[in-house]
Amino acid sequence: SRGMYARFSGFWVLLLVVFTPLSLSFSMAPVANEAGIPHGLRKAKTAQPDYIRVLLVRHGESTNNVLAKRVEEGYKSGSLTLEQARAEWFDKRSEDPDLTPKGTEQARLLAQVLAPELRGESNRVVLVSSPMRRAMRTTQPLAEALGQSVLVHPDMFESGGCYSFDGSSFGAGAGGSRSDIAREFGDAYQTWMLPEQGSWNGELGKEDVPEATKRAARAVQWTLSQKAMDMLENGGGARAAMVIVCHADFIDLFLQQMVLIADARGGDSESCGKGSGKEESSDANLSFVSENTSVSEILIPVGKGPARLKYLNRMP
Repeated sequence: SRGMYARFSGFWVLLLVVFTPLSLSFSMAPVANEAGIPHGLRKAKTAQPDYIRVLLVRHGESTNNVLAKRVEEGYKSGSLTLEQARAEWFDKRSEDPDLTPKGTEQARLLAQVLAPELRGESNRVVLVSSPMRRAMRTTQPLAEALGQSVLVHPDMFESGGCYSFDGSSFGAGAGGSRSDIAREFGDAYQTWMLPEQGSWNGELGKEDVPEATKRAARAVQWTLSQKAMDMLENGGGARAAMVIVCHADFIDLFLQQMVLIADARGGDSESCGKGSGKEESSDANLSFVSENTSVSEILIPVGKGPARLKYLNRMP
């Protein structure tokens, strides 16, 4: 069996999936033309599309994760008031934290498990990373194991952004520039999507939830776009895989927006890049939870057909 956590309107629920991975259609249109009958025996058979794999990976444990856990526990135990806990968080957090030794080991184990699977099941792999240091660091062992370059994407950063706080107001945090990333991570990290000058986050300070939601919708649109599909299909076709190493809250928003956008398109991937036609909302009764270095996989159809959530929050 496999455990999967989801949060419904503030309540935590553990779902156990036995024997087979979770497979949910994002399209709200019916996917079965006859209920209770095996697919191969139905009168009107539905063609099963070929799929491209999109794997969403949360980064390994960061120094901010450790700090957040400590101050949250202090608040829950009553040793800190909410105001004290928030003050300690803002005072001690890093604007762009690195991995802890535990997070570094998690990244190594992720590569050890995921690289052979990708080599065995996919004939083309595209690696995409958030521009935040903890995500790029998590991607490193996997990129080295696969001998792959990494595309650094400016829209895949964590909800809230890279921000500073001086005790009274928020400002832009110290995100790395193209040259900073090349110096720290090497030429294998492709930064052509980032601004040519200055930090990747520019003058962007602390992002609010509606802004993060719109950005997640934009990231989904890019993932479904013809440009992204061309990157995957160049020698890969239906056995291609895109691995996006990013963040917990961003994965939650990404999956919520994938549901909305796929529903608006009626499961037709041929309309990729043409807009969803509906206003994206940041309110959700269902949120998707991701542990450090967990993997969630989406299957994107080549041509018509619903996208499918194959599994969520799988640990290496």
